[in-house]
Amino acid sequence: GPTVYAPSHMGHARTYLGFDIIRRIMELHFGYDVTLVMNITDIDDKIIARSAEQDISHLELSNKFELEFHEDMRALGVAPPTVLTRVTEYMDEIP
Repeated sequence: GPTVYAPSHMGHARTYLGFDIIRRIMELHFGYDVTLVMNITDIDDKIIARSAEQDISHLELSNKFELEFHEDMRALGVAPPTVLTRVTEYMDEIP
């Protein structure tokens, strides 16, 4: 999944459209039950730096761009992932 510190770009579109096409082919043509898991990187050095530049919290910044990312994917017709996780949900497990 994306690191959400700036607006989505063509690289995001290409990546997630590609995964969506593969998933649809596997499900609709071959009959597989596909579980697509996407992780949102909602905290990292870029997010911390960008939020400091804008004098907002890292969560405010990452939430804004995560919402924009999901809106962009919907506009492209990309089906949402089966499971969506965020790095901040697993901080205790990260060494």
